[in-house]
Amino acid sequence: MRRSIHIPGRSRSPPDPIPQRDVRSIFFRGLRLRSGSALPKLNGFGFTAASTASITSVTVATARGFTGFDKAGYFSDGNVVHAERVAGQPGSAQVYVDANQSGSFEAASDLVIHLDHLAQGLVRSDFQFH
Repeated sequence: MRRSIHIPGRSRSPPDPIPQRDVRSIFFRGLRLRSGSALPKLNGFGFTAASTASITSVTVATARGFTGFDKAGYFSDGNVVHAERVAGQPGSAQVYVDANQSGSFEAASDLVIHLDHLAQGLVRSDFQFH
């Protein structure tokens, strides 16, 4: 089953790039990941310490938008968490987690978290792994 969490803010979210996903909405007012109270917990996947030592953060072109399709080798850098921000939309990010640990992004079996209204980019300490 596709696992995803969509965390909209106070405004409309961009169109869902992965329309077949099972969206579970969680609403936060003034989401601040570094406050320690709203850290996304990625426990239970059995990730190695090396694969969670850092996350990959990239900014993608506005025309391309967030990754919304299967992509072979997406996690080939060894990090199981990738965060994408779209140029021109600095307050939104999409987080991809290699839940099935295949090294590729598979929309049907990996985890996607959409975040809106971020004040800054995501870093490793924004996630709890163990």
